[in-house]
Amino acid sequence: MENQGWTRGEVSTCCRTSFRMIIRRRPTTFYYSRLKMLSRHRHVVPEQTSSNPPSRSYPGTSRLAVRPSSLKNKSSSHFGSSRGLSPRTSISVGRASSSSSEPIHPSLRGSAVSSAEPEEGTATKNRSNSWSGTYPKMQSSPLLSHDKDVTDAPSSIMHWSRAPVYGTLPPKMRRPSVTLLDNVAWVFGGYYKGAGTSDIYCFDTDAMHWTRPDTIGDPPPPLGGHTATLVGRKLVVFGGGDDETCFNYVYVFDTTLREWSHPIITGREPSPRRAHSAVLYDKKIWIFGGGTGAGALDDVWTLDVSDTNNMRWKLITTDGSQEKEEPCARGYHTANLMGEYMIIIGGKSQSRTCLWDIWFFSFVNLKWHAVDILKTDLHVRSAHTSTLVGSYLFIQGGYDGKDHTSELLTFNLHEMRYEKRLACGTPPSRRGYHAAVLDESRLFVFGGHDFKSVFCDVHILDLAGLAYLPQVTGFEVDCRLFAEEYRR
Repeated sequence: MENQGWTRGEVSTCCRTSFRMIIRRRPTTFYYSRLKMLSRHRHVVPEQTSSNPPSRSYPGTSRLAVRPSSLKNKSSSHFGSSRGLSPRTSISVGRASSSSSEPIHPSLRGSAVSSAEPEEGTATKNRSNSWSGTYPKMQSSPLLSHDKDVTDAPSSIMHWSRAPVYGTLPPKMRRPSVTLLDNVAWVFGGYYKGAGTSDIYCFDTDAMHWTRPDTIGDPPPPLGGHTATLVGRKLVVFGGGDDETCFNYVYVFDTTLREWSHPIITGREPSPRRAHSAVLYDKKIWIFGGGTGAGALDDVWTLDVSDTNNMRWKLITTDGSQEKEEPCARGYHTANLMGEYMIIIGGKSQSRTCLWDIWFFSFVNLKWHAVDILKTDLHVRSAHTSTLVGSYLFIQGGYDGKDHTSELLTFNLHEMRYEKRLACGTPPSRRGYHAAVLDESRLFVFGGHDFKSVFCDVHILDLAGLAYLPQVTGFEVDCRLFAEEYRR
């Protein structure tokens, strides 16, 4: 692919929904994005054969046939600050960008060293943290140390692998929250068969290392099915519950001080709920739907978090005169922030029917807009994940009313249609009630449940080969065209 730099243009789509978006393309080659990921690591080490903590050669990361001298200048302007997917445009629920270049968890970034003896001719490490000997030969395709029987992935498609994690692993729980801050995923809560937890675990996405930090303050009760929204460097936890009880509590966790607080909030409170959704827009957390255990909800609330010491609830009255113009009550759906819109996908209705529809909610005019797509059994999803990757939504796993699935769907927000994309490697097993976060050009999938087993594994979808996908920087909807079309 020829690197032509940045181009900008305004594209007016001709699809029914009449969306207008500003597209920014970045034709970063697979070679460069792979080398960028490799150059982040301090050293190249041989393959590990022991059971000790793995080296920094991760599944899904190519070992490129380059000379050792090309790895010395790790701040080369050839890469600059570019990444496979721009963090400014790859927005996902619960994620916010940070201006700090320092890791939030310095204690988690220790290097992992194998106790295996190095072979002759390979690099060795002494106590002064310097290397001697020669560097090992490197191949041009991914080496899958964790999945031995998987075919190497071509450079043009995505690749699944299971992360070789170590450290203090969290217990197997259903519906925990996972929120990414810098390179650390903060995992809170979860429950299973009447047992729950209110502990926090941290997963370093570079070192693949789990830790359980010590916390202070007043933590929430054990719960799952809640939301944890990142506001600055604080997690705002709302709702959730156990198998029998739902809550409408709000707790705040300061990731810097490792301190819990239970603030007093003014205004009328929403009803207790779980399996709802939450996104952050204009210094407000927007809550939609959920369930009470006895029924599903379809209301929209905002929590003003402009001052986390003085928060306020407000019920939003949506503008929809016909039943068709508003989504039905639901829980176990997903919500993504896209410009001035909240995108709702699927879920489970009041009658426990799994849904397939897609809705856009405008924060400006407080209106719902349905997306006109053809229904297929493949699109029916609840308890799934939906992650914004450029101008696509990556929808993974979930339950369709009959069985769980491991299928990966990609929804093109530019053309408003589903697309089929091939991914090599070993995907997660069939599951729902899991979590997913996007870190640079890697999609991390955590845990899940399939009605028989609860998982605490971590899988990675390497998106480096898709670094050339268009990046959406603007998003507009002509509400008049919506009204004319969907009232026919």
